[in-house]
Amino acid sequence: MVGSGGLSRSESEYIVDGCVNDCRMDGRTREQTRSYTIEFGESSASTEKAPLPLVNGSARLVSVAGETDILCSVKAELVHPALDSPTMGLLEIHVESHRNNRNDELESLLSSLILSRWDGHEQLCIVPKIYVWKVSVDLMIISADGGSALDLCACLIDAALANTSLPKIDVLPGESTARPALQLQSDPRKSQQFPKGSLPSIVTVAVMKNETGRIALVVDATTEEEACAFAMVHFAIDRSDQAPVIVSLAKTGRGALPVTVMQSVTSLAVHTTMSLRRAFRRDDECLLGHALAITT
Repeated sequence: MVGSGGLSRSESEYIVDGCVNDCRMDGRTREQTRSYTIEFGESSASTEKAPLPLVNGSARLVSVAGETDILCSVKAELVHPALDSPTMGLLEIHVESHRNNRNDELESLLSSLILSRWDGHEQLCIVPKIYVWKVSVDLMIISADGGSALDLCACLIDAALANTSLPKIDVLPGESTARPALQLQSDPRKSQQFPKGSLPSIVTVAVMKNETGRIALVVDATTEEEACAFAMVHFAIDRSDQAPVIVSLAKTGRGALPVTVMQSVTSLAVHTTMSLRRAFRRDDECLLGHALAITT
């Protein structure tokens, strides 16, 4: 008999029972994440050694085991703002797989969990009612066989935008106020850092249940574990240095989430966020070769 995600019923039961007993297939505990490396350019004003040198910003995330490889590019262009938001710039997210197929579900989740909380639109305004920046974040999933694509894409977007620079533009006085002249500074050292604002991180908790009704909650789930989960709860959590604050959440999966486990799911997401913050701080102090290793 075939179970979820192409797994047989016995395989699914084996994976779920392992998670219930805190022994996952790869040897991790339920609360343990895997190790990843994020590659990015030397600085926001230099494209040397950047994964994609001909864009405004880029970053690449690879897993130590090699089953996950995601590339992110950031491109900026001047556009006219919408009539109902004359001082608001645009930030968009697009997701494609290596087969040039759009991943609409992942794109929708990223947009709803991340973009709905972003507060930097007005900082992308050049001339009110006339020119604003439109910033496109393009994710190419080369390989995501390891699972947890949503969490990793959110982490990669934050790294790419932190390494994004926008050209400095001077507005020149002219005779016409309808279309003022703009002067683009060609010196990359005068470029401006992207106003990253308050982009939240995303932590997903997979909820499983074995044949006896015992519940298991796991983070950084593999593809097989995702297939065995009856619910996936995605938390968008503020990245500030204060205590973690859940700003939004979404639930996917085929089953209803019991109210009795919601507190445990939330606590695990917050605990994982704090662990990842400590890992980022630790690795940020010992950067080597313009790559950030994330190991909890």
